[in-house]
Amino acid sequence: MTATYKSTRFRAFPQWLAMFVVAVLATIGCRKLTDSREFGSDPLVEEYWTLDLDLRELAVKHIVNPLRTKIENRQLPPDTDCAFVLLDAATGDVLVYIATIQPNVEFDSAQNLTRSCGSIAKLMVYAAALQVHAIEPDVQLLDAPRSFPCPECQGGVWQPDNYGNQYANAPIPLIEAFAWSKNIPAVDVYQRLRREDFVAVLNGLDLSLPKNFTTAPLGVEWAPLQLASAHSAFVNHGVPAKPRFLSHRIINGQRHETPIVKRPAVFREDVCQWVIAAGRLCLREGTGHYAADLSDVLAGKTGSSDSALVAMFGPRVSAVIWIGNRQTNEDLRATGGRLALPHLAEFFRAVRRVRPTLLPTWNRNIGG
Repeated sequence: MTATYKSTRFRAFPQWLAMFVVAVLATIGCRKLTDSREFGSDPLVEEYWTLDLDLRELAVKHIVNPLRTKIENRQLPPDTDCAFVLLDAATGDVLVYIATIQPNVEFDSAQNLTRSCGSIAKLMVYAAALQVHAIEPDVQLLDAPRSFPCPECQGGVWQPDNYGNQYANAPIPLIEAFAWSKNIPAVDVYQRLRREDFVAVLNGLDLSLPKNFTTAPLGVEWAPLQLASAHSAFVNHGVPAKPRFLSHRIINGQRHETPIVKRPAVFREDVCQWVIAAGRLCLREGTGHYAADLSDVLAGKTGSSDSALVAMFGPRVSAVIWIGNRQTNEDLRATGGRLALPHLAEFFRAVRRVRPTLLPTWNRNIGG
């Protein structure tokens, strides 16, 4: 069934029943209704959601059910939760929306839960720096233990380290620093970027500002829906797509379109092309190598902090998955590349089989 989800309701439809239905649907990909406008006296309203039921079934099969099995088998803590969003990159239409996988929970982790996205923040730092020419794409950066100025830190310096304390101990190309998610080069780039330029990019993408600007290249608190919208900019000529849940309403037989909102372009086309190439390399050889077979149709970036996150985007789609402990916020001790990516990759492999038009191949000139 590929048609969008349709609901029919009257203004006098019992509110408690409506909320019960959408709360149940939210756990498998639907969203609660929030529009409370009146359309005359007791109008008949048909709402056409952008959700794709076939894609939702694939998400339940390859993401929700395997994670619930891991929880049941005690491979993951009992309060482990997951949020997943898949957007049409051009329109912002929400094709799949998983708010939670926890039973009897109505909390919307996709939209209301903000956890550090870990290394996914590096993508925004690199793109912002390239946009204002704070750094050039062919630069090489030293990947070795280093100290950076930090007026807020004790002693006035900050000494971050790479994940696993692994260093090249030599200069490496910017694109490789991105693909392998190196912390030291990312901090180096961030130190060259003016805060006002970084803030301008975040505002343009409708992303929240960091609680701690000093450590921003290693993680910022962003919700999955925010991130999916932001990543759509790179495959939409620099223009982020605002999420849209309802395509239109028919009210007493009259069609009312939900407008597609286009924000101003945030990035130049050459910046978008670099990010796509770097994201493809991340999948082919870097921290996202579990999805190497998808690099001809997708790009991506993994993130890890106390949670596991992955962002993947292609010419037509933008997706983000978050797996973590919503209530305790305890560290799952699993990277995005090892925990979240395998489930997301299996979903996209299934999409490629049943809906190949949704995953067209990249232009040969982008990232090779």
